[in-house]
Formats: sequence, C-alpha cells, structure tokens
Amino acid sequence: MMASSSEDTTVALPFGTISLLSALMCEVVKVLMTNYTEEETWSWVARDILLDTWTALLVPTDNLDE
Repeated sequence: MMASSSEDTTVALPFGTISLLSALMCEVVKVLMTNYTEEETWSWVARDILLDTWTALLVPTDNLDE
C-alpha cells in the first residue's frame, strides 16, 4: 500500500509493518533491560538492526538527495 503521485514522495507503510517493528523493538529492549552486560550480545545487534530499519523507513526520501 503505497501513496504515490508526481509531486509527493511520501510512502505510506502498512500498519502491519509498523506493528511488527514495534513488537520486535519492544522485545529486544526488554531483553536489554533485564540482561544488561558490557559485552555485545544478540540483543545489541538486533537493536542496531532495528534502529537502522526504523531510520530507513521513516526518513523522507526527498531529504536524501540534498
């Protein structure tokens, strides 16, 4: 489900995508909060990947050309 026109570059993400990313991020943060260690574990890697995914999805594409 994408909104597109010749003037608008906004992409409408399906609600399921946002829900899935939100649920995954919630679980990863829970693990990070309960099992805090200095060494990098799977939860730190998962957090980094999810943050990169959120950034890629939420940054307007018209700002990338500047």
